[in-house]
Amino acid sequence: MTFTDKQKKWLIIAGVIAVVVIGSIFSVKALLPKDTDEGEVKYSTAEVVRGGVEAVGNLNASYGGGISVPWTEDTSSMSYKVLDVYVKSGDMVKSGQPILQLSAPSLSSQIEDLEKQIANERKSLADLLNLPIDEVDNADPSNGIVVTAPFNGRVVGLTIRAGQKIEDMTDSIRVVDDSVVKITANLTAYEAAKVTDKKTKAIISLGQFLGDTREAKIVDINRNPTPVASNSLYYNSGIQSTESGNEFVYNITLELPNPGLITPSSTSLANIGFFEPKKGYTFKNGDTPDGTRWCRYSAIVESYADEEDVSSGLTGKVTKVIAKNSSMVKKGDPIFAMAGTDIKEDIEKRQTGIRDKKAQLATYQMQAGNLLITAPSNGMISELKKKKGDSIGPGEYLGSVFSAENMSMYVNVDDTEVLMVSQGAPVTVTVDALPDTPFEGVVEYVSGMGSDENGVSKFEVYISVKGSAEIRQGMQARAYINAGSATDVLLIPQEAIFTEDDIDKVEVLNDDGTVSVVAIEVGLSNSRQAEVRSGLEEGQFVITGSTADMLPSEGVVTPGADTGDDGTATDAGGENIDGGGETEVPMDMPAEPDSNVEAVPLGEYNNPRLGHGYKKNIA
Repeated sequence: MTFTDKQKKWLIIAGVIAVVVIGSIFSVKALLPKDTDEGEVKYSTAEVVRGGVEAVGNLNASYGGGISVPWTEDTSSMSYKVLDVYVKSGDMVKSGQPILQLSAPSLSSQIEDLEKQIANERKSLADLLNLPIDEVDNADPSNGIVVTAPFNGRVVGLTIRAGQKIEDMTDSIRVVDDSVVKITANLTAYEAAKVTDKKTKAIISLGQFLGDTREAKIVDINRNPTPVASNSLYYNSGIQSTESGNEFVYNITLELPNPGLITPSSTSLANIGFFEPKKGYTFKNGDTPDGTRWCRYSAIVESYADEEDVSSGLTGKVTKVIAKNSSMVKKGDPIFAMAGTDIKEDIEKRQTGIRDKKAQLATYQMQAGNLLITAPSNGMISELKKKKGDSIGPGEYLGSVFSAENMSMYVNVDDTEVLMVSQGAPVTVTVDALPDTPFEGVVEYVSGMGSDENGVSKFEVYISVKGSAEIRQGMQARAYINAGSATDVLLIPQEAIFTEDDIDKVEVLNDDGTVSVVAIEVGLSNSRQAEVRSGLEEGQFVITGSTADMLPSEGVVTPGADTGDDGTATDAGGENIDGGGETEVPMDMPAEPDSNVEAVPLGEYNNPRLGHGYKKNIA
């Protein structure tokens, strides 16, 4: 059939109209919800859940202890050298394992010196208390002291009595060795020049022994002139000089065995002579050897050769006089006893000094036996700053040990996930170096305040980790926080919450299909989720929307619906039934509870806010 141009034009117009009509019919059909009879309502719900969070951070080993040279106040001045080093940074060690061997070159001499000091001080105190050395440390200071003879000799000037309080007995009581007297001769320059150090001998003529001569020992020759007043000198005739002014003399010290009871005094004069004995000559008392040169001036018997004052040097009361005046005593023999506050304090001070030195000695001896530095705990050597031959001092830091068995990590969690993290939640930790070996962890702390990172709020979470010797400080680790096992943290979507009379509420879809309105206490929240502190239990379903709130163009996934390649729902024939709308729409107002409700499960979804759909039969 041949159509005219006019007919062809009308046919084209009719075809266009048919296409438009048919397309409109399918479009309207697509806009209508599938399987939604008049009076039927479907609900979008979300399960009250506990969530899990993944985060990345670096492992930190727990501090096992520092490695340092022992220090005490007594050893603060010591110096050491590193003799040997047994480990290096990164090595695993056990508690007590050798790290470094030190030496202290000066320690032995310090110990020896201190031992001598302690021995001398204990002996001195033992003499003062007239006790055996072993008893001085525990002696009672209130018992006072016993003054003893410093050497063998005679007690002179002892006139004190029991009960007498004394402060200073210098020059009052002495012990003397009166078997030898000391004489200082005054020689002119000419006389001194004739006296040689080795050849010259000295004799003394004592007037009280009728000119009897005795040999004296030359103890010291002073070659430097000493000025003396001329009228203090005595001529060898026994007459005192009357000349004025000064005269320079040379002193020669002599010691003479006491021929009798010679006592030092200004009136005990002796003539002094010098000679050089001929070969084979032996001096006898009373002799005047040939060539004897008598000195111009006489000498005074000035003292005994050995004498010492007997005094405690302390204020106290005499409790007992033991020796007698002019009696002979041996070294250490008691002379008198005394007590008092000063004496008690002095004894206590001496005892304290001895104890302090003994403690210091013990420290030195301990140091001598502890020059091996060992690991303070099991773990890994994080650093070691010294090498063989280095010099170090007491207390110097050498390094540290970190325990790989007890580790930790800090991770940052987004504000959208922090509500699913709770203190005490278990954590599974993995490291890239050991992908097949999980490690157990626990959330120890969750920061209550976030910090801004590039516009995103982050919350810090501290996790303790049970590690092993295989992992190292600083390794990157992945942490999966199993918030589902955390306690008292329930989460629901924000769109499930509505407010009535300033009270937060949700609609709960019960097991029998009925709907209940429940008041809840909301805790922390973000733009997506909220923490429920009370009012709900885990496993309940809260309503987040329903088909009653949808436009015709907004669809709901129906039971048994398939999904296409693009993830949209289709019917059994493969037709798209989503209608381009959202699968979940927040409800503006809660639905009225109704017992005539049929629950229709929708299946599992990645979105935790969409758990199940329900169809309500209204008709």
